[in-house]
Amino acid sequence: MEKKIDTKNSGKLNKFQFFLYGGVIPLLLSTVIIVFLLQLFGYNVVEKVKSIPVVKSYLEKREKENTLELYEKRLEDLNIRLQKEKNTIKELESKLEKKDQEIARLVTEKEQLEHEIAHATTVQSGVKEVVLIYEEMSPENIANILLEMDVNTAVAILEQLSESKVSKVLENMPPRQAAQFTAKLAE
Repeated sequence: MEKKIDTKNSGKLNKFQFFLYGGVIPLLLSTVIIVFLLQLFGYNVVEKVKSIPVVKSYLEKREKENTLELYEKRLEDLNIRLQKEKNTIKELESKLEKKDQEIARLVTEKEQLEHEIAHATTVQSGVKEVVLIYEEMSPENIANILLEMDVNTAVAILEQLSESKVSKVLENMPPRQAAQFTAKLAE
């Protein structure tokens, strides 16, 4: 029984082989030879094949698919690049915001310093006027008045007085206060 099964299978295989070797392969080989010879003699077989409606529609469909894939890949690349650019913009905006805050802080500090300078100039002008008055007073009266006022203001006035007048004023102060004013003047 086994031999009969083998004979049947081998017979079918032989028919397939006969069809393959006897029909398909020679047909393909002759087609390749004919196309080669036509190309050799200047006949553009590829263009003629492309003009066949079925082949033409298949090739157009493949071209559209390839173009679509190409555009999808390019779109993906552009989206990645766009995301990177957005991240860069966010970083730069963050840096810009920090710089703006720094500028605002510096402008505020500048305005505050200008105000302090203006105030100091006004105080300096006032001190100069007071110094002119104190230059006419006796050292005893100056010492008594300076002991009653704010130490910083008193030191500012003493700095503007002549050295001889300052020494006389300090002589008329109690030793403890005279030492305190001397230390402030030395700073």
